[in-house]
Amino acid sequence: MAVVILLLGGVIGYVAMPALAGLLIVVGAGSVRPRQILSVARTGAVQATVMATTFVLTLIVPLQYAVLVGVGLSVVLHVVRQSSGLRIRQLHLADGHRMRETLPPPTVAGGQVVVLQPYGSIFFASAPALEDQLPAVTEASAASAVILRLRGADEAGATFIDVLTRYAAALHGVGGRLVVVTDSPRIRRQLRVTGALRVLGEENLYQGGEWVGRTLQRAHRDATAWVRDHDGTDAPDA
Repeated sequence: MAVVILLLGGVIGYVAMPALAGLLIVVGAGSVRPRQILSVARTGAVQATVMATTFVLTLIVPLQYAVLVGVGLSVVLHVVRQSSGLRIRQLHLADGHRMRETLPPPTVAGGQVVVLQPYGSIFFASAPALEDQLPAVTEASAASAVILRLRGADEAGATFIDVLTRYAAALHGVGGRLVVVTDSPRIRRQLRVTGALRVLGEENLYQGGEWVGRTLQRAHRDATAWVRDHDGTDAPDA
């Protein structure tokens, strides 16, 4: 090698850049996997947008900046998608611990027990979606109870708890009550440390356990008895 370099140094100098270019071509061709690209594109519009944006940026800006933009865009789109994906359904409790789901009513009727179940990510960005989908509280909502079931959620966040606090205050203003059923000790602690439990009331927070539906049944029985005592009539599940 020493002899070749000494005698043919000028010729060997032409080898370095083509060899590096060939290596980059091999690496680039190996990183393009049509099957995976097609799989990502079929996953959803968010993933396809991030992939296409990152690919275009790698051609016009340094690679590290393209990767950073792709990661940031993925995070933003994920938050937007999760915030708009929250849905609320009304649960109708039947005999034998069965439950039926329907769309929630537009307003809370007076003298009724309304059980609501949100589906989706519960965090600060989904709080506006929750507030928009909650049944409106009017003057006709007197002596009503709304049960909000938060099962499977690890934490709520300050913005989400603010929505619950305002909704509980609105119900209290017309003589109603908001009942929260959750299996998360962390949400219970967040409600206490933020002061939301003072508005909600300690008696209106039910801690769920491993038996699915048992705590909700108990909260529904208590709310039905409370509505009957305050309304003077039977209070069927709305």
